[in-house]
Amino acid sequence: MLQAAINFIPVYVLVLFRIAGMMIWAPLLGSQQIPKRIKAMMACVLAASIAPTLVLRVAIPQSAWELALAIAGEIIFGAAIGLILSLIFVAAQWAGEMIGQQMGLNLGQTLNPQYGGGGTVVGDLYFFLTLLIFLSIGGHMALVKACSTASPPCRCSPSRSISRCWTPSSPYFRARWCWRCNWPPPCWSRC
Repeated sequence: MLQAAINFIPVYVLVLFRIAGMMIWAPLLGSQQIPKRIKAMMACVLAASIAPTLVLRVAIPQSAWELALAIAGEIIFGAAIGLILSLIFVAAQWAGEMIGQQMGLNLGQTLNPQYGGGGTVVGDLYFFLTLLIFLSIGGHMALVKACSTASPPCRCSPSRSISRCWTPSSPYFRARWCWRCNWPPPCWSRC
C-alpha cells in the first residue's frame, strides 16, 4: 500500500503541473473570470483523476534539480498546449475585429472579461461563436485528454515512455518506427 502511494506521487505531481501549465493559457480554463482557488482545485481534481489511468512509471527524482527540471518541463509543455489552442480563439477574435472595423462598428467598444480588456462587438461575437463550437465538438474534453496522453507508452513495453527515447542523446533517436507495435520510436532494445 505504501509502495503504491510512493509510486503514485511523482506521476500525480507531474500531471498536476502539466494541467496547471495548461490552465494558464487555455481558452475556457484560463479565463480571468474563474478564481485562482477554483483553478487550483480543478487542476488537483483533474490530476487525481488522470494520474491513476497512466501506465507510465516515473522514477523518483534523486535531487531537487531533477525535480525542478521535470516540473519546469511539464509546466512549459502544458502552457504550450494551452497557448496553441488559445491562438485559434485569438485569431477568430482578431478576424472579427477586422471585419467590425471594415463595417464601421469599431467605435462601439465592449469589455471582454476573458482577457480583461476592451474589444469590438463583432470580435466578441466571433470569439464566443468559436467558444461555442469548441464546446459543442467536445474540445474541452479533448484538451484534458491531450494532457493525459501527450507521451503515450510503447505498446510492446508499457513501462517505457516514447518521449524518453525521443531524445537526441538516445541511440534510437534516428529510428522511424517500432517494428513490433508500429509506433514512433520507442527504445528498440525493449521491443
